Amino acid sequence: MLPELTRRVPLTRPDGRLDRRAVGWARQPLVDTDGVARDGRRFLGRNKRWEYWGVVTPTHLLAVTVSCIDYAAVHEVWVLDRATERTSGAAATVVPARRVTLPGTSGGGLVRTRAKGLDVAIDEVPGGTRLRARTADAELDVVAELPPGSGRSGGRVIGLQVGGRWTDGTGSTENAVVVDGRLTYLPQELTWDYDLVQWRRPWRVTGGGLDATFTPFYDKVTRTNLGLLSSATDQCFGHWSGTFAPDGGEAVEFSDLLGWAEEVHNRW
Repeated sequence: MLPELTRRVPLTRPDGRLDRRAVGWARQPLVDTDGVARDGRRFLGRNKRWEYWGVVTPTHLLAVTVSCIDYAAVHEVWVLDRATERTSGAAATVVPARRVTLPGTSGGGLVRTRAKGLDVAIDEVPGGTRLRARTADAELDVVAELPPGSGRSGGRVIGLQVGGRWTDGTGSTENAVVVDGRLTYLPQELTWDYDLVQWRRPWRVTGGGLDATFTPFYDKVTRTNLGLLSSATDQCFGHWSGTFAPDGGEAVEFSDLLGWAEEVHNRW
């Protein structure tokens, strides 16, 4: 199993290549990415930074993206009214990338962009992160707080972070479950069963003591094709239910946790 990172480490060496000390998993954001693209000529076209926020509320779903992938900047502000399923917002692709500010490490500074049809500002504030965005038909000002617990179910605080495929064969996973403040890292690749043709059909995710069912209620479909850059995303919002047996112990049940699951294909 990969080692646990317990102190801050750089992602890259001075020459811009991977620093092997950063290969592992952590309970807190400890990897410093300031060195990415320090010498932009060495890996021109391969340096990518982005800030993505997804916010779920009882009445609306919000998504804000600010990104810079060297040769282009791709941004989006998206708002869904859950009662009517009416969407608003705007997307912009800027080639070459310009008028975008992103910190070297996530949470390390201001995020700003202004492009045709949208304006975004993201700031770290006491207790969380403030997201502000404006388009012709939508405006939002939200503070994403960091409470000591979120994702309550049956008197417990449950958090799920699961994914797959993009880490296959690397020896790493992005899988973890938090129960009442205790994080359990899952080094195993999980088994995913879903069908985007019938995206409302419940998804199933199993492995590592986790048996979870995801029931979608909305599919946010995003397609980008700029030749060199293309992306296809189905981001399904819904509810998670199931059980988790941490370290083979007693199973913890959870239900109706609001969240999302997605399938993404990128060429960049």
